[in-house]
Amino acid sequence: MNFVYPDIYWCPLCGATANHDSWWTPAQLEYQQEVISVFAQLELSDAIKDLNQGGSNDFIQISVSVDGESEMPDPLVEVDDMEAITPPCHPWEPVKVPSDAAVPFYCLVCGSPFAV
Repeated sequence: MNFVYPDIYWCPLCGATANHDSWWTPAQLEYQQEVISVFAQLELSDAIKDLNQGGSNDFIQISVSVDGESEMPDPLVEVDDMEAITPPCHPWEPVKVPSDAAVPFYCLVCGSPFAV
Protein backbone atom coordinates (compact mmCIF):
# COMPACT_ATOMS: atom_id res chain seq x y z
CA MET A 1 0.00 0.00 0.00
CA ASN A 2 1.52 3.35 -1.06
CA PHE A 3 -0.08 5.94 1.20
CA VAL A 4 0.19 9.60 0.23
CA TYR A 5 -1.32 12.37 2.36
CA PRO A 6 -3.98 14.24 0.39
CA ASP A 7 -3.64 17.98 -0.21
CA ILE A 8 -6.96 18.56 1.56
CA TYR A 9 -9.23 16.68 3.95
CA TRP A 10 -13.00 16.27 3.78
CA CYS A 11 -15.28 16.75 6.78
CA PRO A 12 -16.80 13.33 7.56
CA LEU A 13 -20.16 14.95 8.43
CA CYS A 14 -20.79 17.53 5.70
CA GLY A 15 -18.19 16.81 3.02
CA ALA A 16 -16.65 20.31 3.16
CA THR A 17 -12.94 20.52 2.35
CA ALA A 18 -10.08 22.40 4.00
CA ASN A 19 -6.31 22.32 4.30
CA HIS A 20 -4.59 20.17 6.93
CA ASP A 21 -4.08 23.09 9.31
CA SER A 22 -7.73 24.21 9.26
CA TRP A 23 -9.37 21.56 11.42
CA TRP A 24 -8.64 22.94 14.90
CA THR A 25 -11.58 23.61 17.21
CA PRO A 26 -11.76 26.99 19.02
CA ALA A 27 -10.98 25.19 22.31
CA GLN A 28 -7.87 23.57 20.80
CA LEU A 29 -6.64 26.92 19.44
CA GLU A 30 -7.16 28.62 22.80
CA TYR A 31 -5.30 25.81 24.59
CA GLN A 32 -2.36 26.11 22.16
CA GLN A 33 -2.15 29.87 22.76
CA GLU A 34 -2.15 29.36 26.54
CA VAL A 35 0.64 26.76 26.35
CA ILE A 36 2.73 28.97 24.04
CA SER A 37 2.22 31.92 26.39
CA VAL A 38 3.53 29.95 29.39
CA PHE A 39 6.64 28.80 27.49
CA ALA A 40 7.26 32.32 26.13
CA GLN A 41 7.09 33.82 29.64
CA LEU A 42 9.52 31.23 30.99
CA GLU A 43 11.97 31.70 28.11
CA LEU A 44 11.87 35.49 28.42
CA SER A 45 12.39 35.35 32.16
CA ASP A 46 15.36 32.97 31.78
CA ALA A 47 16.91 35.14 29.05
CA ILE A 48 16.70 38.28 31.19
CA LYS A 49 18.19 36.45 34.19
CA ASP A 50 21.09 35.33 31.98
CA LEU A 51 21.53 38.91 30.71
CA ASN A 52 21.66 40.29 34.26
CA GLN A 53 24.18 37.65 35.35
CA GLY A 54 26.48 38.51 32.43
CA GLY A 55 28.13 41.28 34.40
CA SER A 56 27.31 44.35 36.39
CA ASN A 57 26.27 47.54 34.69
CA ASP A 58 25.67 50.76 36.59
CA PHE A 59 23.50 52.20 33.84
CA ILE A 60 21.18 49.41 32.71
CA GLN A 61 19.27 46.91 34.81
CA ILE A 62 16.50 44.81 33.25
CA SER A 63 13.73 43.20 35.27
CA VAL A 64 10.61 41.25 34.45
CA SER A 65 7.31 41.22 36.25
CA VAL A 66 4.77 38.54 35.42
CA ASP A 67 1.20 38.75 36.65
CA GLY A 68 0.52 35.55 38.57
CA GLU A 69 2.40 32.32 38.14
CA SER A 70 2.99 30.72 34.79
CA GLU A 71 1.07 27.48 35.01
CA MET A 72 0.26 25.11 32.21
CA PRO A 73 -3.45 25.02 31.38
CA ASP A 74 -5.42 21.91 32.19
CA PRO A 75 -5.36 19.43 29.31
CA LEU A 76 -8.40 19.26 27.10
CA VAL A 77 -10.79 16.40 27.74
CA GLU A 78 -12.64 14.73 24.90
CA VAL A 79 -16.23 13.82 25.63
CA ASP A 80 -16.87 10.18 24.76
CA ASP A 81 -19.92 10.83 22.57
CA MET A 82 -18.53 9.65 19.25
CA GLU A 83 -17.93 6.38 17.49
CA ALA A 84 -15.23 5.38 15.02
CA ILE A 85 -16.38 4.48 11.53
CA THR A 86 -14.34 3.13 8.65
CA PRO A 87 -14.86 4.27 5.08
CA PRO A 88 -14.83 1.42 2.55
CA CYS A 89 -12.53 3.32 0.15
CA HIS A 90 -9.74 4.10 2.70
CA PRO A 91 -10.12 1.62 5.58
CA TRP A 92 -6.77 2.64 7.12
CA GLU A 93 -8.20 6.12 7.83
CA PRO A 94 -11.18 5.73 10.22
CA VAL A 95 -12.96 8.83 11.52
CA LYS A 96 -14.96 9.64 14.63
CA VAL A 97 -18.51 10.92 14.26
CA PRO A 98 -21.25 11.69 16.79
CA SER A 99 -23.21 8.57 17.71
CA ASP A 100 -26.46 10.16 16.56
CA ALA A 101 -25.12 11.60 13.25
CA ALA A 102 -27.09 10.92 10.08
CA VAL A 103 -25.71 9.38 6.90
CA PRO A 104 -24.15 9.90 4.49
CA PHE A 105 -20.68 10.22 5.92
CA TYR A 106 -17.72 11.35 3.83
CA CYS A 107 -14.27 9.82 3.55
CA LEU A 108 -11.60 12.01 5.15
CA VAL A 109 -9.13 11.21 2.35
CA CYS A 110 -11.16 11.35 -0.88
CA GLY A 111 -14.58 12.75 0.10
CA SER A 112 -16.58 9.77 -1.18
CA PRO A 113 -19.95 9.48 0.57
CA PHE A 114 -20.72 6.23 2.40
CA ALA A 115 -23.08 4.72 4.96
CA VAL A 116 -22.38 2.32 7.81
